[in-house]
Amino acid sequence: MSGGYFDYLNVHEWAEHTVTKRLPFLEEDRRNRFIYDGLAEYAACVHAGLRPKAPDSLIRLRGDGITRVNLLKKFLAMRGQMDQPMDDALREQGYAPGYALSFAFWYGLCERHGESVVREFLSLAAQSEKRETKSLVRILERVTGERDIWTRLKRADVLEGIELLKRLAENET
Repeated sequence: MSGGYFDYLNVHEWAEHTVTKRLPFLEEDRRNRFIYDGLAEYAACVHAGLRPKAPDSLIRLRGDGITRVNLLKKFLAMRGQMDQPMDDALREQGYAPGYALSFAFWYGLCERHGESVVREFLSLAAQSEKRETKSLVRILERVTGERDIWTRLKRADVLEGIELLKRLAENET
C-alpha cells in the first residue's frame, strides 16, 4: 500500500525523532545522518508500508557521471546547504540522494543480517563511550561481521541504489 507524502513525512520524522531522542549525540555530527535519516527512511518505507522514494535523483547523478557518493559528508535536506550535485537533485527531484542511498544501505544490511542488527547496533551505540562516527561504524561492523562498512559509506554505489529502489517499486505493483 502506498501512502501520500504526509504519511511518509510523519513516519520518517517520528522514526528520526525516536532514534535521536534515544541517542541524542548522533545529531552532534552531521556525518551520522546516514544512521538516523537512513533508519527513518527504512521505517517509513518498510514498516509503514509506504513506497520508497523514486530513484530519480540517483538516476540524474548517474547521468551526470557520478557513480559514488560519500554518505559521511553532509546531505542536508535544505537547498543551498548540500554539495552541488545533491542540491541540484533535491531542487529538481524533491529527494536528496543521501536519503535514497542511506535507505539502500540499511535495507541491504537488514536483508543480509535481519532487522535485529538495527536493535543491537543502537543498543551498543547507546552504551558506548566512543561516540564519533568512526567508532559508531566500527560497532556496526562488529554487529554485522562486515568489515568494509566505512569504505562503503564513503563510496556508496549509486547504481546499486537505483537497482534496489526499482526492484522494490516493481515488487509493490
